[in-house]
Amino acid sequence: MKLTLIGDKAVEWLEEQFGFEEIKKPKTSNMKFVIERSKNKQFYFNLIARNGRIVMTSETYRRKGSCEKAIASMIRNVMNSKTVDKTV
Repeated sequence: MKLTLIGDKAVEWLEEQFGFEEIKKPKTSNMKFVIERSKNKQFYFNLIARNGRIVMTSETYRRKGSCEKAIASMIRNVMNSKTVDKTV
């Protein structure tokens, strides 16, 4: 089973599921979250770039709801965070 969430649709779905009202909506989205199941039946998600490549893979979750909450956390917290370059 796959659940694909893209851009504004992902934000709308998360708002409906979890009641988030203050998520910053992107003007355009070049990435999507895809929820999948591992061989041991646990849930995880991939963040997929516009070119179809996997940018990141999450840890696994026993419950789908936990996986969905992790995606919500990514949208709320990580997508709007600062970049720190420690190589300089």
